[in-house]
Parts: sequence; structure tokens; C-alpha cells
Amino acid sequence: MSFASNAQLFPPHQHHDLKEVRNGRFVLDSTYIYEWDVVNQNWLNNEQSRVTQRDSYGNPLRWFTIAWNPVTATWVDEKKREQYFYDSVNPHYIQGFVWDSKASVWSMSDSIYYLNGRPAISWFKVWDASKFRFTRGKRVKYHFTAAGLIAKEEVDAFDTISGNWKTDQEVTWQYNDGGLLLMQQTKVWREPGIWKDSLRISNTYNDLNQIISELRETWNESGFWENTQRVDQLFYAHGNLAETLQYNWNSDLQQWEMKYYTVFAYNDQNNLIEKWQLYWDADSGFWINLNKTIYQYNIMGLRTNVLQQFWDAFGNYWFNTSNNVFTYDSDGNRLEFLFQFWDEESSHWINIYKDFNWWSFFEPSAVNDPGIATASVFPNPSSGLINVKIPGLIGSGYLEIFNLSGQMIYSTTLENESTPVDVSSFARGTHFLHITLNGRILTSKVVIY
Repeated sequence: MSFASNAQLFPPHQHHDLKEVRNGRFVLDSTYIYEWDVVNQNWLNNEQSRVTQRDSYGNPLRWFTIAWNPVTATWVDEKKREQYFYDSVNPHYIQGFVWDSKASVWSMSDSIYYLNGRPAISWFKVWDASKFRFTRGKRVKYHFTAAGLIAKEEVDAFDTISGNWKTDQEVTWQYNDGGLLLMQQTKVWREPGIWKDSLRISNTYNDLNQIISELRETWNESGFWENTQRVDQLFYAHGNLAETLQYNWNSDLQQWEMKYYTVFAYNDQNNLIEKWQLYWDADSGFWINLNKTIYQYNIMGLRTNVLQQFWDAFGNYWFNTSNNVFTYDSDGNRLEFLFQFWDEESSHWINIYKDFNWWSFFEPSAVNDPGIATASVFPNPSSGLINVKIPGLIGSGYLEIFNLSGQMIYSTTLENESTPVDVSSFARGTHFLHITLNGRILTSKVVIY
């Protein structure tokens, strides 16, 4: 199986190649977006996005978005994107454009430039079609540690008056020796040219490297960090998140006050099936139901429904608010997404929005540089040791393992053809492997049981 970002769970106890070459896959050709016409009770197709060019690996290089103009009853240009790759996997840069119908030109609206598989600089501007100009925007320059972890973001804001970028924020990240995120800190730029502390987020971990507490602090006018919010987390034995308890800081009383309590439930396949949130009523001294989200899946483990409900404290019952419906083909490609609101008076769902995707199967006509090493991981799934094997490794690589919450729980340098990794202490479930090798990045999944 290809070591790709959308790889499904591996069958038990097999070797799995981690390769950059994509030996045929489904690719998205076009997306049609619809809005519900309440008057005529039918769907109106008001936007279409189509891929018009691919490289020899199947990666989209050009795609256009057109919108329906009800006044002229014609399809008109709206957006386009261009993308270039270093190879079959790693992007070089992506550019987005919006159509300026007044000047009859394409204006660049956003861009991402990558270096060694990681974003180096990105920016976007928000286009106001009624005023034919950009109204706001954001630019970010990224800095990484030697281990490939995000270390700093330099954030600029777009000044619509001067048309220039102006210094706005700086965000930094600090890690422990194991690569776990300890602190994220934000500073804001204030005239006349000084940085001012704004937000600080600190994490605390348990012995399994799971975040058990997140503390948010803001810099107050008195010149010191003040508590703002704290979230404590509890986990099931298999590693899934079980409960969260959110506290807000009462600056007058100088104490934490309970605010929200959330409970998570899973099925036998470790898929989230319910998230139930309550809020603390300080007057009554009780937890009160607030909202509930119910998730459903098909036989392939793909999410098919997300139902939102709120609690009616007066009627003492749950009532529907919104519904998200996902439809797939037999290969697991998402075909349709439908969004609905619940009409309490008529007791039925009202269509709001949907989109439909068209897919095709692409056989690549090119291969990567045969000199690039490949990698494999086995056994997978595992409950003890896994081996990361890189035949003919020249130089060194770097391995990182992330949990489902996106937290890095393990990292090491790969200097030999075979590197054993003890995963017996990791939480059960799916984890993501991230290998940096010869300037390229390979990603996939490993299952711990």
C-alpha cells in the first residue's frame, strides 16, 4: 500500500511500503455546488470547479471555478488556482487568483510556497466583488526547528489603505526534549514599534504523552500574565478522549469557575459516535444540558451523518438543529455533502446547501527518481515493536509519530537501514508516521492495539 496521507487502515501483520510513487489512484475532477431554492423547491447549481490540467503523476496543476450570474443567465469566471510540484508528492507552490470583472484581469489572491516539503511563506487577501478590491488579508512566514517542528510564525496584516503588508503578530512554539509542545505564545505589534505579549497557551501531559491540561493566559494591563481559561482532559484506556472540563477564570474572585463539561463516546471501531456538552449553572449548582452531536458511519468506517441537537430546558427534551449528510461511492470517495436545518414548526429538514464531486481513476505515466530511497514499516498493526526499514539509506532521515489529536508523541533520527521503535506505551488506536528523507516527506498510518 502506498504511504500516502489518505491511506486506509492496514490489514494485520503485513509489510507496507512507504513510497512516493502513486501507483494509480482516484482523483477529483470537478465539484458542483448547489443552493436550495425555497420558492421553486429545487436545487440551483450556482458554482462549478473543474480541474483542467494534471502532471504525469495525477496531481492537479490548474483548476477553475465559475459562478452562475442570474442577471445575465450565464456562467462567469470567478476563481482559478495553479499548483506546481517538486516531484509526485511534495508541492513547490500554490497560487490562487480571483477574476476582476471590472478590469477584466486575474488578480492573485493567495499563495503558498514550500521548501523541503514544508510551507515557507503563505498569504491571502479577501476579494470584495462589489467594490472590485481586496479588503483585508494575512501573510505568514514559517520557521521550523532542526527536527521539522514549527518554531515561529511571523504574521503580517494587509493594509487596504496603503496596499502594503504591516507587522501584526508573532507566534512561537516551545517543545521538550521529546518533541512535545509545551507552550505557544503570541505577541502583537504595537506602535511605536514594540512587541506586546498577548496570549500564552501551556500544555501538561500524562505518562502516555497525552495532553491532560491546557492553560490559556492573557497579558493584562497591569503587566503580568493572567489566567483566562483551562481545559482538563481524561482519556479511556484505549487512548481516545473521554471527557473535557473547561474552567473560566474569575478575575474578581481570583479563582477558577466551572463552565463546560463534554463527554465523548465511541463505537467498537474507535469512531466517535457522540459528543455531549453541558454547562455549569452556578445559581442552581447543577450541570445543565447544552448541546449534543451524534455521528454515524458506514461499513467502511466513513462518516455519513453529523446531527446537531440542542437542549430545550423549558420543554425538557432534545431538539434537532442541523444535519450534515455525506455520501460515498464503493471505493470510499466522497460524492455528496448535504447540509440541512431543522424546521421545528413543520417538523422536517429544510435543504440549505449541497455539493457533488466527480472522480476518475488516474494511472501515472511517470515515476520518481529511482535514486530516492523508499521506506517500509512492519508489523502493522503492532502492540510492541515496529521496524522502519529504509534499504540503502544514505545519510540520515527523521521519524515523527503523531496521535489523532495532532500531538507529536515520538521522534528519532533514522541512521540505519532498519530502526526499531517501541510502541507498547502508546495509546491504542491510529497514529500517523511522518518521515523526512532526502528532503522529501512521507506520511501514513500505523495502528497500535
